[in-house]
Amino acid sequence: MQEYSGRLAPEGRVNVVASKKPKGISQFRIAGSYGGVNHAMNGSPEMQERLGFSYEPTLNVSYELLIDIDRIKRHLDIVAYIKGDGFPNCEAFIVGPGQTPVFLGVHVRKGMPATTLALNAGYPMIACAIRLPINRDGSFKGVVGDELARKKKNKREMEYQSISDWNSRFTSISPNSGHCMGLERSDLKGLFNMECLL
Repeated sequence: MQEYSGRLAPEGRVNVVASKKPKGISQFRIAGSYGGVNHAMNGSPEMQERLGFSYEPTLNVSYELLIDIDRIKRHLDIVAYIKGDGFPNCEAFIVGPGQTPVFLGVHVRKGMPATTLALNAGYPMIACAIRLPINRDGSFKGVVGDELARKKKNKREMEYQSISDWNSRFTSISPNSGHCMGLERSDLKGLFNMECLL
């Protein structure tokens, strides 16, 4: 596996705006983007090192996060919107002070690299709005509330589920969901056998 450093390293930016809201709420608006080249084709890393660019398209992602921390009612509200090329697969999660990861979402790739990456389409990949109850030390209490599901069901109260159940919704998604692997591999055996994983 090749290390991507120096001129091969991905590039990005992030902007964080912190503010205090009424009733003890701290708000953070985070916006950023990053992009880099997956130098899978022959000659691409050498070209990037020598000339500062490659013939391979860049993998691009941009994101916006809005995080409200309510220290009185003790919860985090997180809204995330992530968009990009739509290829390859991506996942987003946060990790609290107790080292517990919580998924914000996953995206299973669309299209094929040759066409999808070159378009730089800004395709919506992940959107979520969750509530995480927290302990006094800021660690997660162990449950997640899904605000998008609450609104979709038109319910008054938010329903909570364990972090492990919430995360399993995302970890159980096949990384090849909805893809004809024969086409992606461009191998004739796969094409004729139609190795589609739906």
